[in-house]
Amino acid sequence: MSNDDENRAKSLRQPPKETQFKKGQSGNPNGRPKGSKKLTREMLIEKLNKTVRRVENGKIQTLIRP
Repeated sequence: MSNDDENRAKSLRQPPKETQFKKGQSGNPNGRPKGSKKLTREMLIEKLNKTVRRVENGKIQTLIRP
């Protein structure tokens, strides 16, 4: 192994060949679990449709999105 190869193997941008993923191998073989929600639209809709209660002048008000 030459000096250039040793420096390249030790750098942060290029991990050693032994620890790199092999061709065709995924970095996340199991993927996202089934039934998990996407973090964008579904969660936003769920939060917006939630009823909110607040206390104003000693009275409880329930706010519902129309």
